Amino acid sequence: MRRTATIVLCALCLVPRWTPVSRAAAMDRTAAPVGDLAQALSMIPTTGASVYFTDWTLLKQYKGASNLTSQSPLAARIHFLLSLERDQAAPSAYNAEYTEYQARDWSWDFADLLWEENLLGDGPPAYVLRFRDGFDFAPVIAHFLKRGFARSMYHGFPVYSRGQDFTQSWALTSGFAIYNTAVLANRHLLVLSSSGSMVRAILDSIAKVAPAPSDATAIQATTAYLGIVAGAFVGAGAAMCSVYSPRSPTGERAPAAITHQFNQLKRVHPYVVFATGYRDVGARPLGLSVMEYGDANTARQDLPIRRDIVAHGYSLVTRQLYSSLLTIANSGVEGAALVFRFHLARDRPAILFDLVNTRDVAYAGCPTT
Repeated sequence: MRRTATIVLCALCLVPRWTPVSRAAAMDRTAAPVGDLAQALSMIPTTGASVYFTDWTLLKQYKGASNLTSQSPLAARIHFLLSLERDQAAPSAYNAEYTEYQARDWSWDFADLLWEENLLGDGPPAYVLRFRDGFDFAPVIAHFLKRGFARSMYHGFPVYSRGQDFTQSWALTSGFAIYNTAVLANRHLLVLSSSGSMVRAILDSIAKVAPAPSDATAIQATTAYLGIVAGAFVGAGAAMCSVYSPRSPTGERAPAAITHQFNQLKRVHPYVVFATGYRDVGARPLGLSVMEYGDANTARQDLPIRRDIVAHGYSLVTRQLYSSLLTIANSGVEGAALVFRFHLARDRPAILFDLVNTRDVAYAGCPTT
């Protein structure tokens, strides 16, 4: 740990800051393809999965670092990651905590990616990584072969697998997902998971040999309302609705406002998909949250209640007003979805994902009992 910390300090001290393009210019160019998030979500193999998504292309544009790759100096890559903590967010960042070793051990790291997603379902997490065009996968494959990974074929895609072995130096800094990796070089993708069955399920989706999840249509509709995002979380299925429903405050000394908030949630309806994300607009990040209902009338009924919780409700984790974290820029019903756009406290988009990770999104809660 100390060694990593020392390198981080050196990165801050020795690497000059980039002269970034303006965020407005980056946003206006919209160089990241509109379909990146949609493409990532099309690979979800099961109904009810959740996804964290990062658009590295857009983040590098925002930071004026579009030419950054794993071949760039280590200090520059660490400096870039640290700079995201101030005013950006990377909800999915495969093995970024071991950037010091990743490129050395595997001939790639986050800086070679256009985007990535982290899929969470019933089994272990999985990752889909989309590499830049022209990336050479030959050295990556050579690492697998040298380290005794067995090669198999699934739907014509090579999959490299081996048992976990922590006696190897590379294993200590590679993450569990590396033990089952599909290399789709012609599609510029890696699919990784500690579970071989998860990798195969994603490959089923990519090869289109499995039926689409029942919530696939709603997921794609939600993607359209989010638009281009640098980072996002998408939670599909009725289970997501219950995840964000607070427990009854009965029996504890809850402020009257929290009791009122809980009672309000008795009047709302379940939705099909919840998503939150952000992009830079001008010089500031714009937060978004979308709840896709599949029915516009139901969405309209819930709008005033959910809007009131954002404006006047309390975090059930910190007991602070949500309005101290985010304020509504605008909100409304679009199609069959509720769409909120937020200004974020201290211009920190990480707030959105902190709320998700702590299950503290009461405004996305569902009927309580």
